[in-house]
Amino acid sequence: MKGDKLDFRKDSNDVNVSVVIPCYNYAKYLEECVNSVAAQTYNNYEIIIVNDGSTDNFNEVSAQILAKNKDLYLTLYFSRIELKLSHTIT
Repeated sequence: MKGDKLDFRKDSNDVNVSVVIPCYNYAKYLEECVNSVAAQTYNNYEIIIVNDGSTDNFNEVSAQILAKNKDLYLTLYFSRIELKLSHTIT
């Protein structure tokens, strides 16, 4: 994938499930989505958020999410171009 990757991980030893959240100009729903995943009773997961070239305030919102959720196993991918959903999740 073209773009940059930032890892914010607590511990990768117990991860059994990956939750991939593609995001294109929906930063206003991103925190709610991450909170929904974090509220689950199953704890062996990672969250992978893919910014598919958003032009909204994704960077600011994702920085706030990271600051509030330092205990999550979280990876952010930043695409420099819009890849569309099918390319984003592959």
